[in-house]
This record gives sequence, C-alpha cells and structure tokens, in this order.
Amino acid sequence: MALVDWGSATNTGKVRRDNQDHVFADGSIFIVADGMGGANGGETAARIAVDAFTERVNQSELDSDAIQSALFYANEMVFTMGMANPDLHGMGTTFVSLVLEEIQGEKSPRKAYLLNVGDSRAYLLRKGEITQLTVDHSWVEEMMRAGRMSEDEVAHSRSRHVLTKVVGVDETVGPDLWEIHLDPGDQVILCSDGVTNELGDLEIAEILRRSKSAQDGASKVVEAAVLAGGVDNASAVVVALAPIGDESIRDLETHSQGVAASPLIRFAPHVVKIEGEDASLRGPMLQSIPIPISKSEFHKSGMYLRIAAFLILLLVILGVGAYGINSYVNGSYFVGASNTSNVVIYQGRPGGILWFKPKVVEVEKIKLNALPNSYVVQIKAGVAETSLSAARNYISNLTSQVRSYSATTSTLSSTTPTLVSGGG
Repeated sequence: MALVDWGSATNTGKVRRDNQDHVFADGSIFIVADGMGGANGGETAARIAVDAFTERVNQSELDSDAIQSALFYANEMVFTMGMANPDLHGMGTTFVSLVLEEIQGEKSPRKAYLLNVGDSRAYLLRKGEITQLTVDHSWVEEMMRAGRMSEDEVAHSRSRHVLTKVVGVDETVGPDLWEIHLDPGDQVILCSDGVTNELGDLEIAEILRRSKSAQDGASKVVEAAVLAGGVDNASAVVVALAPIGDESIRDLETHSQGVAASPLIRFAPHVVKIEGEDASLRGPMLQSIPIPISKSEFHKSGMYLRIAAFLILLLVILGVGAYGINSYVNGSYFVGASNTSNVVIYQGRPGGILWFKPKVVEVEKIKLNALPNSYVVQIKAGVAETSLSAARNYISNLTSQVRSYSATTSTLSSTTPTLVSGGG
C-alpha cells in the first residue's frame, strides 16, 4: 500500500499587510507560489497559476511533457490576465511544485516530478540529512554558478532578491524540471523565500526531524520563520513518505489519469533523473545570465505603470489642448491700444490666454485722444474681430468716424456765439 503524509502552512508575517503566497496540497500535487505585483496582483498571480497548473495536470497523462505543458498554461493564464487588466499588469509569481506518481509497492521508490521557477525552494530530508533540490532563479545565484561571486558575497549581497525567472511576467517562461525518485522515510519541503531568508538549511532540517507529522513540520517551519523575523510572507508544504511498515500515515490519493494535453510551447526539457539515495542531486546548468528582475519592482510595477499611463495621458491632453489654443489664438484678432496710445491691430485674444500673449500686427496712426470717449473705452478693453480683414475694416470705419468726429468738432467750434457786453 502506498502511504504518504502531507501538510501545509502559510503566514503573512510581521511586516506585510497582505499574504501573497498561495499553497496547495491534495496528496499528489503540492505547490508553493509566492506572488508579486502589489497586494491584488501578487495574490491573484499566485492563485491563477496554482489553479491553472492543477487543472491541466489533472487532465493529462503524467509525464515530463504534461508537467511542462501545465506550467506553460499557468504562465499564459497569468500573463493574459495581467495584460488585460491595467491594475494587474506586470504581476507574477514564483512556482515550485512536486507531483507524485503512483507506485507499485510499498518498498518501491516513489517517482515524482519536481518543477521550479523563481526562488521558492524544494529540500529533501533523507536519513536526517537535508539537501537543496532546486536552484534559485536569481541574479546572485547565477553569478555564483558562473564563478563571478562567492557564497559569502551572495549571502551579503543586496541583490539577493533580484529574480531572473518568474511565472506570468513574460509571454513565455522556461522552468527547471527534474524527475526524481523518493524512498520510504524521505521528506520533501517546498517553501517560499519568507522561510529561507529567515532560517538556514540546518534549522529547517532540525525542525522536520523533531516534527510529529508533515502538518506539524510545515506549521513549525513557518512559525519559526515568523519568529526569526517575519519580514516576508512565509509558506511551506511538507510531503513525507512513510517508512517501511508504518501504517499511521494516510493512503496516497494518486494522480488522476486523463486525456493527454499538447504542450503550449515545445522545447527540450531540462530533466535530471535522481535515482537511489546515493545519487548526486544535480541542478540545471547555467545557460546564460538573463537581465535581472527585482522582486520589489514587481510589487511596485502596477503602481509605476498606472503613474506612467496617467502621465502619458496628461501629456497627450496638454499637447492637444495647447495645439487647440494655439490654433484658436492665431486665428483671432482684436483692435486695442498701445503704450503710446496708438490704435493697434493685435493677433490673439485681449489679455492673452495662458502663455499665448497677443502679437502686434499693425500700428495705426490713429491716436486714442482723437476718438470719441465711447470708442476709447471699447478699444482699451479690446475689440475682438474674426479675422485680420475684419479688424482692418473696423479700423477703416474708425478712421471715417475720426474724420467725421473731427469735422463735427470743428463746425461746433466755428458756430459758437460770442457773448458781447451790451450798454445800458
């Protein structure tokens, strides 16, 4: 009879207000996903990835292609949702999963698939010794594997959390995939970096060794991580294979079989087979050092994108507005007065609009003091006209008015009677 025990735990921690981790364990599929991209984006990315992955695995015949296809599908779902919703754009998640196959007998090694993207980890505890199975997809890890940084430099680097692979941020993602064989008595723990940033490998091993069950182990690992600092969300899933002869652990709910699904993206899988307890546990070889992506940038990316979109929209509005105002101003004219009290034709609007000040087009010879007072008041305020020709017509009429006004004034002066003192 195939026996396995499992347990999971997650905690928001002492610093963050939201828990963006998502854990899953059903007896055959086990996942820890650490979301990023803001309070809503991170939680959404992790949940969508887990739901999509488990859905696709449960519809497939279990092999390495099916596991890859499920991860590609999860990546597509997160990426599509992020592109469709500006508030979620740029969201992503780490993803580490263990998928167990059914075995033929209790003493047989358990075949399983281990998949990883990001810096959430998987450890194997075998005969009391702990081994890290996965390799972090982080900039410092890949620099160390390339021989450009030492372990001590990595441990103290401020770039420890700069990730090179994340589910859902890009249209495609290449996971690390291993086919492993687990022996009776083995324990596998999947955990987010909220655990590994606070606890060392030996501390995790000691907690698992002292735990009464897989659930007890998962709970105590998360509790210890929170007590040690709790800077980030902390999550763990523990899978324990029963030692030979142990009847106290639950029956395995084996992976359901179904119609095989075609991979969304086909590439040569990186599968490392680990057989037997003495086999070396080999991680994927470094192919290149991608452009680093900071985890903190994912948390802020939604806000940055919204700000950028707002600024672009604002610039467009200002540009269109400025163009419209400029066209309106350049097509407007008015008759006004200069500092020397001459009548002037201006291009623009009386008083100006924003930074668009009136421009002098023509200075007339007419002086304000030659005009009736009613005209003076109007011209000082600015007489708006629809075009330059209309403004010139106004000046022509004004000139006629000046001549008429001057003639009338002259006539009135010449006909004014002279008072003569009369004699008595």
